[in-house]
Amino acid sequence: MVLPSALYRKPVSASLRILISTLVAALVAIIFIILAGHAIQHQRQNQQYELAKTGLMYATHLADDLDQKMVSLLPLTALDCESIVDTLASKAVFSGGVRAYILVRDGIAVCSSVTHSMSSPASKIYPKIDLNRDSDMVLQQGTPLVPDRPVIAFWHSIGDGTRTGVLLTLDINPAPYMLFFSRERTISGLALTIKDRAISTFEPKIVAESALPAHPDIIMQDKKNRFTFRLYGSPLSAGDLGLLGLVTLLVAMVAWLITFYVLSQQRRLDRDILQGIKRGQFFLVYQPVIHSETLLPAGFEALVRWEHPKLGLVPPDEFIPYCESEGLIVRLTQHIMELAAHDAHRLIDVVPKGTKLGLNISPLHMTLDSFKTDVRHFLDLMPTEHFIPLFEITERSMVQDGGAEKIFDWLHSSGIELAIDDFGTGHSALIYLQRYKIDYLKIDRGFVNSIGLETVTAPVLDAVLELAQKLKLQIVAEGIETEEQAEYLRQRHVDYLQGYLFSRPIPLEQLRDYYQLRDCSQMHVNGESV
Repeated sequence: MVLPSALYRKPVSASLRILISTLVAALVAIIFIILAGHAIQHQRQNQQYELAKTGLMYATHLADDLDQKMVSLLPLTALDCESIVDTLASKAVFSGGVRAYILVRDGIAVCSSVTHSMSSPASKIYPKIDLNRDSDMVLQQGTPLVPDRPVIAFWHSIGDGTRTGVLLTLDINPAPYMLFFSRERTISGLALTIKDRAISTFEPKIVAESALPAHPDIIMQDKKNRFTFRLYGSPLSAGDLGLLGLVTLLVAMVAWLITFYVLSQQRRLDRDILQGIKRGQFFLVYQPVIHSETLLPAGFEALVRWEHPKLGLVPPDEFIPYCESEGLIVRLTQHIMELAAHDAHRLIDVVPKGTKLGLNISPLHMTLDSFKTDVRHFLDLMPTEHFIPLFEITERSMVQDGGAEKIFDWLHSSGIELAIDDFGTGHSALIYLQRYKIDYLKIDRGFVNSIGLETVTAPVLDAVLELAQKLKLQIVAEGIETEEQAEYLRQRHVDYLQGYLFSRPIPLEQLRDYYQLRDCSQMHVNGESV
């Protein structure tokens, strides 16, 4: 293992290394024992607070957006229903989650985007809505047409006291919120309250606010006091505290070994990396991505490996984070692009045109002025019109810069597709999907591993797949190791599959054999069928 913080200009004697390592290990153990409990509790609270804030922000943004849409429809309340019903229907279609818009005149519902012309007291549709207010919002267990699906009703009047305005019916789908909160294991549930009614993850139906579990960890209310967001969590278990002593011992041992190893090194890691690039120590392996319908390869992901002359094969998890933190990731990515382009020329005789070549790209690299130059150079090195480059960006480190959308558009115009890698591991997944044009979602292996298991994350996988399909995104599931997982994902129309079940990451020559074998296999089948 090579450690990022190592700086060794002068060797340290063995006795001094042992003494320093022991002192460091003792200090780490003492600090860990004193602070671990408090730190874990504080971290849990911060994570829950940030997740709750994100959920509230999402709900607030949705409510404000719908309110603006209703305001834009107020002039239609004075018009004949037949002349405006197409406008209402169009508005409903292009408003995500909206079941219906209803125009109300003097307390009577006169026009609906679903049923068109009508004449029914609005109070019969939404008994709890207050038409005398300028705006109102209520939770309700369904509508007369669809009584079993909970909805939120929004009301906005023209403001002249005539009980004239626009009603909006919004379907409630807890799946996006499940996606936000399921990654934090200490969170046991959440609830959204409007007035005295609530919808929660504890009950599939709307309940009274008083029926919610007592003592939520976090309570947040939107600035306009329209609704309240509650987050429930579980305390640290006694088992966690019981393991603290054992973990402290392990931490002290690791600290001792790390310190001793650091003091034993003779040079900086960044020097090793740069020399490794010059000396050809980095190489690529490729993991095929399989089309779920044909079970034939649709492409492959390029993964970098480092063969250190002294340390042997260094795992990517050790040197890539260091490259990102020390500004070396750009040089490494440039080298990876050159390696991938070189290998691509050796594959054109065995892989079909349109094969996808996946590369992992650092968001830090994408924010630099040199990024476009590097991409153009990569495309110039690639075989012409044979491969479709696919840049994979990890969700937890997605680009935050305001110019990201322009970069993504430029990449698309250059013939490069984009994927969010490890989807579901970050905290802003829905925001990214709304903000940017993404071609693929790569489902994190943690969700795939939950298939067939009774875990908290198991139902979240279905929610993620449903969300991606509604957004018309192609889905790649990675980390597949069993036939059960593959069949489960195929039944749910996942587009592409990747994992050890189909192939481990393999060197270039084995990748050529992999494609040649499948070509021969396919020809053999076709020959028999003739």
